[in-house]
Amino acid sequence: MSIEVTGQVHAVIIAIENYAPNASTPIPSIEYAHNDAIAFKNMLVETLDVAESNIHSFIGEQAKLEIVEEELPRIIENLSPFDTFFFYYVGHAFSTRDENSFTLYDSAQENLTGTSAYFDELLLEPLSANPCKKVLLFLDVSAAELLKVKNTKSTITDLSEIEFCKYIDQFSAHACFFSTSIGQMSYRSSRLKLGIWAWHVIDAISGEADKAFDRDNAVTIGTLKKYLSRTVPSYLTKETKIRGTQEPFALVGSESKTKIVEFDDDQFAHEASNLVSLNTEEYQLRRTEVELYKNFSGFVKGRNSEPKKHCTSAASWAQRLSEDEIKQEIEDIYKNSKVIFGFRKRECEKDPESGYLATPAFRYQVTAFQDEEDFRSIKTTRVLELRMDMASIPVGFDTIFPKMFEDLYIPVVGVMNLNELTEAFEELEDEGHGDLIDEEGRLIFSPKASKGVENIVVSDKGIVVNFSTSAESIQAMLGSTQEAFGVISAPISKLLE
Repeated sequence: MSIEVTGQVHAVIIAIENYAPNASTPIPSIEYAHNDAIAFKNMLVETLDVAESNIHSFIGEQAKLEIVEEELPRIIENLSPFDTFFFYYVGHAFSTRDENSFTLYDSAQENLTGTSAYFDELLLEPLSANPCKKVLLFLDVSAAELLKVKNTKSTITDLSEIEFCKYIDQFSAHACFFSTSIGQMSYRSSRLKLGIWAWHVIDAISGEADKAFDRDNAVTIGTLKKYLSRTVPSYLTKETKIRGTQEPFALVGSESKTKIVEFDDDQFAHEASNLVSLNTEEYQLRRTEVELYKNFSGFVKGRNSEPKKHCTSAASWAQRLSEDEIKQEIEDIYKNSKVIFGFRKRECEKDPESGYLATPAFRYQVTAFQDEEDFRSIKTTRVLELRMDMASIPVGFDTIFPKMFEDLYIPVVGVMNLNELTEAFEELEDEGHGDLIDEEGRLIFSPKASKGVENIVVSDKGIVVNFSTSAESIQAMLGSTQEAFGVISAPISKLLE
C-alpha cells in the first residue's frame, strides 16, 4: 500500500457520546460515538500507517470546550504544508445566522452558542492560514436531535453550507464529507455498533469496499464521495427498518482524483475495481417537480414573501409548505396499496411526517426542499423502489400513486470509460438506430425503435431512462426499458466488458 504524501499524516478525532450530566436540560446522547472514534483511529493506524503520536483524540470528558479551544488551533498551526490532515468529529452541530458550531462535552442546552465551538474560528480559519497538502474533514453531524429539545430561547437551525463552501473553494486537494444532508438524521446501527455512515467511511478507506476504488485500486476524494452518497441510503433501505432518509454529501476541491489511499494490485486476489456492472437490484422510478413557493396553498399573499436567497430558513419553510400535502399523499398511497395488495397494517412501515412508506412490494419516498438552482422554488422528488419482479405487478398497481413517474435510474458499479462507450453509440447512430448527443461527462442517446423511451442518459453516476408521454403505466415503462436496452445492447456489452 502507498500513500501519496511527502510529509506526515496527522489527525484530530473528537467524539462525544454522553454529554456532561449537570445540565438541567440534557443534550441527547449519541449512541456508539466512542466506538466510531476508536474504529476511525484504528483505521488510520492499520491502513494508513499513521503514527499513534500523530493522532490527537478528544473523547468524552477529554472533549471539553476549553481543552479543544486550546489544542485544536495549536495542532493545526504545527502542520507542514506537505502534511496530510484528517479531522473526524461525531457529535451535535448547528447554525446560528449561518455561523456553524459544534458541541463539546460540557456544552449546555440552555446556552448552546456560548458553550459550543465555532467551526470557522477553531478549524477552517486556522487551516486556511496554514494549508496542508491535503485536508480531509469527516463530520458526522446533525442538528435534528437538538431541534427536538424544546427551548423557547433557542434560535439554532441546521448547519449552513456557506462557510464550508468558501473554505473548500480555496484549495484543490481539500474535501469535507458530511454524514447526512441538511435536515436529516445521522443514524446508528445496533448490529454494527457504529454509526452507519462511519462504518461505510472506515470500510471504504480500509480497502474493503470495491465500489469505492478507481481503476488504479485507489480511494480518491471523488470516488469516496460517490460511494458514500450511494451506499448509505441503500444500506438504510435494504439492511435496516429505519424509516427516515440519510443522504451523505461532500464538498470537494477541484482535484477530485486526489488519492486518500492507494492499494497495490497484489493485495487483492481479484480485480473487482476494474469491473463495471449495472446494479439492477437498486433501480428507482423517479419524478421531480419544481414549483414556486407562492403557488403552494400555505403561501399567503400579502403576508408571506418569496425567499431572496438560499438559506436554512427558506429550506425549512419549503418543508413546512409541502408538509400537509406530503402527509396526505403517503396516507392515500398506504390506503390504496392495502386495497390492491391486501396488506395488513403490521406489514407496512409508514411515516407520513418523513414522506416515507415501505410495504412488502415497494418502498416510496417523497421529499421537498428549496431548489438548488432557483431559490424562489421548491423541488419535490418522488422515488419508488420496487421489491418484486415484473411478473408480480398486479392489475391496478398504477392507481396506487397520484402521479406517473418520469424516469428510471440504474446505478453503475465501477468506473466507466465514456470514450469507448461513445464509439459504440456512434456506430448505433451510423446504423440509424437513434441519435447521439455527446456532452461533457455524459452521453444522451435517443433510440428510434423503442416506444415509450425518450432518451437514455449514461454518465458515471449511472444510467437514466427518460420516458415519453406514451409510457402510461409502470409495467409499460419497464417493458419499454427492456426494449430500449435491446437496441443499445452493443454499448451495454461494452460497458460491462
